Amino acid sequence: MKLKSLFKPSILLSYLIFTQHSFAAQIYQDNEKQLNVDLSSWVGIFNSQENYYPTDQNGSQWAEGFIKYGLSGKINTAADSHIYGAIAGVTSFTRGDGDMAGNSRGTENKSSLENAYIGWKSGNLLPILGENGLDISFGSQVYHLGDGFLVTDDSANLGENRNFEDADSQMVNRGGAYYTAARRSFHKAALIKVGQAEGLKTELAWVQSDNPIHASSEFASLDLSYKIGDHHIGADYIQFLDFNHNQAMRLNPTIFMRDNMQVYSLYGTSNMGIENVKLGFNYSRQEKEKNLTDEYEVIDQKHHDQAWYASAGYHFTQLPWTPTVNYRYTHYSEHWDAMFVGVEKLGTWILGEVAGNFAGPFNSNANIHMIGLEAFPHESLLLGANFYKFESIDTKNQPNYSGKEFDFFAMYQVNDTLSLIPVLSFYKPEKSAKNNGSQIGSDKTNIFAGLIAAITY
Repeated sequence: MKLKSLFKPSILLSYLIFTQHSFAAQIYQDNEKQLNVDLSSWVGIFNSQENYYPTDQNGSQWAEGFIKYGLSGKINTAADSHIYGAIAGVTSFTRGDGDMAGNSRGTENKSSLENAYIGWKSGNLLPILGENGLDISFGSQVYHLGDGFLVTDDSANLGENRNFEDADSQMVNRGGAYYTAARRSFHKAALIKVGQAEGLKTELAWVQSDNPIHASSEFASLDLSYKIGDHHIGADYIQFLDFNHNQAMRLNPTIFMRDNMQVYSLYGTSNMGIENVKLGFNYSRQEKEKNLTDEYEVIDQKHHDQAWYASAGYHFTQLPWTPTVNYRYTHYSEHWDAMFVGVEKLGTWILGEVAGNFAGPFNSNANIHMIGLEAFPHESLLLGANFYKFESIDTKNQPNYSGKEFDFFAMYQVNDTLSLIPVLSFYKPEKSAKNNGSQIGSDKTNIFAGLIAAITY
């Protein structure tokens, strides 16, 4: 399979391509049953000239990666319906200095269960809903809400974080492989999906994380959407139900603001009847019952935060390399809770390879301009570039993460087994750590380079 066929409409699915299209070897099949072996792996080497945690070290060099392995299958039932399921483990590692923000020490190794779920699709058993119009599943699995602006996955993969004391560093450790995001599944997720890709679709979910940095948060959600052709409109609702108070107190006090927090969202995409145009937006609002003082004391104080984006893109189908250009403006209010953002496409919703992952802002207290460009010089080669301008809003009570970043990336499919993803970033903060920023030692331009090998067996 060639990259260009995978990436239509030519937006880089930098992570999902290799989780959804990883190798699956069929080891058994008959008229009623099918069993597959699933294997995929990401391994990367990285170098940064600067750091974003307290250290006298000049820059960081590290390697990290993971291998995911498991079984998946299905059993046919009445009227083309079927039971499906998967079980998979993941082994991750980090070596060298650890990453440039101190999220890992370079000594991490961990093997754990990643997926363990079972589900049922209705096939043609319920004609009024269409083929597979009812899909019910439960277990450890990836959950993605709406357009991913609020919930993409549970991919915060911290290791033995240098920013915590030793005991808390062990508590927050999820196995490392922070940048390559080895673990993405939620610990438990019960999903009910009703409808088709076209027309009206409803999705109900109950989700629980076991991620310590999220204090094992639990929430329920609803996604209601309608799609016809190039037009898509949707609405989301989230109700946070519970979290681990001990983990929140020790690792991330802002989680206390999730106590009974409700989130409302409206999103959509359309071409407005113009071929090759893509417009998109999302407006979201968080209603909170709790607030924190400057000393991280929890108080009863109702307040709200909002986040939104608007984007416009154009695909030049008649030009050589068929380039796509996109502009997006994103706003996160001063105390917006980034919740469960992750990598859906490069640039969404981790904004900036340096800023979004290591330096900040981290999807809060920011206005962000982004211009993206991508092209296909060859059907097996994707080239792209993203420019960001970050503007922190509240710089009196919070860090100043204002700055600019250029990211250059490619994806080259060498063969059916190996793809290479080089990344080169230039990040220029306005402030150093001594002046309320995050970059240690200076505010000069940081150069970050990485090479990832995405391997299927």
